[in-house]
Amino acid sequence: MFFDFVKKYLFLLFFIFSVLIFIAHTAYTKTAIFADAKYYYSYTHSIVKDFDLDFTNEYANLNAGGPKNRIGLPTNFYPPGVSFFWIPGFFFADLTAQSVNLVIPNLISTSGYGFTYQLFVAATSIFLGIFGLYLVYKLLRDYFSDSVALITTAALFLTTNLFFYIAVEPINSHSVSFFVSAFFVYYFLRHKNDKHFYFTLGLISGVAGLVRTQDLLILILPAINIALEKTNFSKLTTYFLQLTAGFAIGFLPQILLWKFFFNTFWYSPYINYGFTFLSPHIAHVLFNTQNGLFILTPTILFALGGLFLFRTKFYSLKFYSLTYFVLQLYLTSSWSAYTQWGSYSIRMLISTYPLLAFSLAGVVRRIFMKSHALAYLLLGFFTIYNFAAVIFYLLRF
Repeated sequence: MFFDFVKKYLFLLFFIFSVLIFIAHTAYTKTAIFADAKYYYSYTHSIVKDFDLDFTNEYANLNAGGPKNRIGLPTNFYPPGVSFFWIPGFFFADLTAQSVNLVIPNLISTSGYGFTYQLFVAATSIFLGIFGLYLVYKLLRDYFSDSVALITTAALFLTTNLFFYIAVEPINSHSVSFFVSAFFVYYFLRHKNDKHFYFTLGLISGVAGLVRTQDLLILILPAINIALEKTNFSKLTTYFLQLTAGFAIGFLPQILLWKFFFNTFWYSPYINYGFTFLSPHIAHVLFNTQNGLFILTPTILFALGGLFLFRTKFYSLKFYSLTYFVLQLYLTSSWSAYTQWGSYSIRMLISTYPLLAFSLAGVVRRIFMKSHALAYLLLGFFTIYNFAAVIFYLLRF
């Protein structure tokens, strides 16, 4: 009876649990807007409250800053995608605060920085992250049993750093990055016969890059798919043009913002950090004791193992999963900021999880077939391991 209830309302329970974790963490820290989040939040606040892109007052209130552009406005080199996703939640928070104050004057601050606004913004990220998990679950159901799909989805949430960025610090870009990636994979696998298939994939890829610039790499998957199409040259050309057009539209806001802030249509400040492509720090990214991916998120090690240990007919899916993960790992490891500073595990690889979910499900299925109890026991063990690591991280930072 209990397990049936959990299965039926799993994603709603994940959402409620995440909101409660966020509230508890924010009650302790007094604010949920840390580090990079100050710059993402500044976009949303300035657009909704001020109807402009002058971040002077936002930076003053959030204790942030940046160099000024040629017309004297503070610049913001962080990608704006997640900020756009937050606009409805922020607007609704503002409407709520204004409405409550009509009944009880000055009960809620309408500055746009208080807990009410942070809660609605965080709830937006949490909802999108959980919805991304739901999309992954729906896809897994196409290949695996319902039980295996549920356990795998629960493992992605409870035993990886995705939990941290959905529930603990959702006012950041990673839960939304995961959602966009999950939506891309969902469309990529479920809608191959759509008339505007490649245009739509290009559009989603552009949005992915709008949320996190490095997620532009997901564009390589439909590009490979086009190259493998068995059709004439004219159709291949049309597909590439559709993909390019969709991407250009999806990524256009970032290009326009680069022009506004830096007077050039192509300026990614992340490039200024520098890359060492000939000597990537792969071992550090995967195994360092502070935030190594395999140390803090061993679930992903099992997922990668599943790519090699299990023979399935889904060779193309395994190929796409490994290709995207290796490209993201190589880029992250080659960046001069490969240490990820205060990151909980390696957050820059979260967008690879929707694809890795399939090989992880292969591992779960093998364990589940041998022993249901063992599958649930391992899920519980790695959940406790992850939660303990999160608490240890919070105490340190």
